[in-house]
Amino acid sequence: MKRAVLVLILLLGCLAGTSLAQDETTSAVTQHRRILKIQRINRLYEAGKYEEALELLNKCQGEEAQDVNILNMRGVVLGKLGKYDEAQKILQRLLEENPSFHPAVYNLGDLLFAKGDYEASLRFFETAYRNDPNNELVRFRLFLNFLVLGREREAAGAVAGMIPAGGTPAWYFVRAALAQKRGEAGQRNRDLALAREIYGEDECRDFKVALKAAKL
Repeated sequence: MKRAVLVLILLLGCLAGTSLAQDETTSAVTQHRRILKIQRINRLYEAGKYEEALELLNKCQGEEAQDVNILNMRGVVLGKLGKYDEAQKILQRLLEENPSFHPAVYNLGDLLFAKGDYEASLRFFETAYRNDPNNELVRFRLFLNFLVLGREREAAGAVAGMIPAGGTPAWYFVRAALAQKRGEAGQRNRDLALAREIYGEDECRDFKVALKAAKL
């Protein structure tokens, strides 16, 4: 769930062609504009410009404002701004209407974790894991959730089989979290430095944010 905080965007494959009816053309243009807006909001989010992202979200009106991807992003951005109750209502509503909307499952887990409601967040990360068991970011979040709850054996099981220099920096962040739990700040910092050196800041961002949320 890379950049799981955000959304599943379906690419438009039929914007070209002169045989489209007028209403189909209008619909395609509207959808294309919406995708461009989502991408712009995404860039603001990635840059940590949450207030600007919210301003752009607030400009969405009518049908666009009710788009599940727009609502999901609104929930995520509000959460980053500390507006937890409003964010939670949005994400819960999305899941009530569509329990299989996976981005909202992960994002609600992330929100509850940020609030310190670890028992509640665990349920959503377990669901996210069932939805995508090979996703190392999801597995890392599940690991952290078990870890902060003091369930070390289950935490170890969540990341069993991870390897160094794999597809994501998850292995290094697991080591860093465990080192911090043991009070070994030097080892933690070395593991994080290796992760940044191998994968770069962008690939490490979501793991770094999760580690910070766990106060590790």
